[in-house]
Amino acid sequence: SASNTGNLLYLNSSGVSSSATGLRIVIAGSGLAELIDGAVAWKSTAYTSTGTQNNVTFSKSTSTVRLNPASALTITGIVAGSDGQLLTLWNASSNTVTLADANSGSSAANRLSTGSGINVLLAAGATAIL
Repeated sequence: SASNTGNLLYLNSSGVSSSATGLRIVIAGSGLAELIDGAVAWKSTAYTSTGTQNNVTFSKSTSTVRLNPASALTITGIVAGSDGQLLTLWNASSNTVTLADANSGSSAANRLSTGSGINVLLAAGATAIL
């Protein structure tokens, strides 16, 4: 039986099995030696809206969004998720997805900042990590 008392890291993955290594944690230090292998699954969701979308909301637990619009899609802003959340947008369609820089269609707090001052175009198969 595992206990998390006094441990620097406690990871409970009972009941999980996989032949693929998706997570590797190596703990090394004075008197410490541990290697943990396992798989990691990221929560994903599909998004099929088209046209210009303002203040888009995804679940705070979502990490990958499969964008699959039937026609062109422009995202002007995304409602904040949770601290430390990484969000991967994947254009799974044959249509262009535009991430609009500082677009006033979304609330100021939700606007995207591309860092270049221009819109980012995601071609088919392209990804953006936010």
